[in-house]
Amino acid sequence: DFKGIKLLILSENKIYMIESDVFRYLIELEILKLNTNLLTNIDNTILGFLKKLTYLDLSFNKLFKIENYAFSELTKLKEFYLSYNKMETIKETYFQNLTSLEILEINNNKISSVA
Repeated sequence: DFKGIKLLILSENKIYMIESDVFRYLIELEILKLNTNLLTNIDNTILGFLKKLTYLDLSFNKLFKIENYAFSELTKLKEFYLSYNKMETIKETYFQNLTSLEILEINNNKISSVA
C-alpha cells in the first residue's frame, strides 16, 4: 500500500517513459524527484492524480515535448524544476493553473520561442 507516501525519489535512473496511471494511488504525494533520467516527453495524463504535489523536479532529462495542460492539475505546486532539458518552446499552457508556484527553473534548455 503506497497511498501514504509523501516523498518519491526516482532520480538518477534510466527512466525514459512513464505510463499514464503509474501515480494513480499516490494521492498523498507532495515531493516527486524524477531528475537525471532519460524522459523525452510528458503527456497530460501522467501527473493528474498528484493533487497534493508541491515539488516537482524534471531537470536533467531529455524533455523536448510537453503536452498542453500536462501540469494543469498541480494547483498546489510551489517548486518546479525543468532545467537542463532539450525544450525549444515554452507555452503558457504548460503553467496554466499553477497558482501556488513560487519557483520555476527552466534554464539551460534550447528555448527559442515563448508562446
